[in-house]
Amino acid sequence: SVYWVGEVARQRGRIDQAAAQFREYRRLAQRMIDADAGEPRWQLEGVYAASNLGIVELEQARYAEAARTFQASVDAMVALTAAQPANREFQELQLEALAYDADALDGAGKIDLAIQQRERQLTLLAPFLAQPRQDADLRRHAMIANMALSHLRFRRGESKRALDHAAAAVDIGRQLVELEPASADWAGRSANALLNQALLLLRTGNAAEARNATDEGCSLANRL
Repeated sequence: SVYWVGEVARQRGRIDQAAAQFREYRRLAQRMIDADAGEPRWQLEGVYAASNLGIVELEQARYAEAARTFQASVDAMVALTAAQPANREFQELQLEALAYDADALDGAGKIDLAIQQRERQLTLLAPFLAQPRQDADLRRHAMIANMALSHLRFRRGESKRALDHAAAAVDIGRQLVELEPASADWAGRSANALLNQALLLLRTGNAAEARNATDEGCSLANRL
């Protein structure tokens, strides 16, 4: 009930009220964990509570606090995934926690730590992406992580690595479109990856290549 009151407040734009409810949600989840620390369901409630609170803290631009909140989610999911490495839900939650933590760290000005969390995402995804039949949703995670890394690396002055990540995101986007040509979601994400690549190419003085990426991205966008 506390969660839903907070979620309704968030949807209505009452961010401070939502934050108060999600803090209460987290307190209640922690009481369940303290009562039975070995129960995965209660551990998951703690993760959900932290994720919701962290998202609101991001909206409040409280980046340092959000980073600490999401780090708690990351730590909990590392433990849960280690206990059940084949659990797909746990894998997804760990990837999402790392992504949110990276965004919060970036907002707090801790670019190197944000890069580390995004790299951890790609490390976790590597075994799945090496399989002949890759999961589309996991590829989506890899595409977003590469796009984020392209901007983080560029801001660190690492232009070559930034462009490598941008190109990797474009390649994954093309794979997703080939996998499901009628999907508006994949087409939109692929177009976004191409335009992201074009932006970085332009900023690094590669105008001709930027034009090609822009044309391909706009062509995909026009299909939508």
